[in-house]
Amino acid sequence: QAILAQGHVALRLHLATLILPTLLMPDFVADSPQQIGETAKFFPIVFVITNIIGLYLIYTLCHCRPLLQDPESHDRGLLQLAIFHGITFLLMVCYIRCILVHPGTIPSKEEDQSWEYVPSRKVKVPELHEKKKDGARRHCKWCAKYKPDRCHHCRVCKTCILKMDHHCPWIYNCVGFRNHKYFFLLLFYSALAC
Repeated sequence: QAILAQGHVALRLHLATLILPTLLMPDFVADSPQQIGETAKFFPIVFVITNIIGLYLIYTLCHCRPLLQDPESHDRGLLQLAIFHGITFLLMVCYIRCILVHPGTIPSKEEDQSWEYVPSRKVKVPELHEKKKDGARRHCKWCAKYKPDRCHHCRVCKTCILKMDHHCPWIYNCVGFRNHKYFFLLLFYSALAC
């Protein structure tokens, strides 16, 4: 019972360290479902990082450590451990880059006036492949900007994303023009690590 009581105290302490910083935020309202929903969107990222750490520990402790302790398979264990560490490092770098690199968006009107959508204004239209059925330039009704080819509005990010592939909840970001390479490499290194 003493061990069980210590486990409950440790669990409460752990939950308090997770929840307390959120409650101390000045704009946090306890009964606001939007605030709780924003915090819940990071659960997939925590889940993925927990899985990576768990699989890393299982592989190194249950597979590589016995190889390193056996004198006959010591060299093979070192080689496998070095390769696994390299792949895991690259996987984590690509995962962090997928999360942190913005996928790209349409320039703001301060950067380039030609992308701002004003129905009555006549502007020089760049050569586009994707047009409306009537031949007019595509525009986003939420962002009030003209859309280049393969640009789509993401309802989660609330912005138009260049060369949008999809919104991925596992990285809490869209996969687009600037982070598509990191997403592809993340999948590649994940398959190699398996």
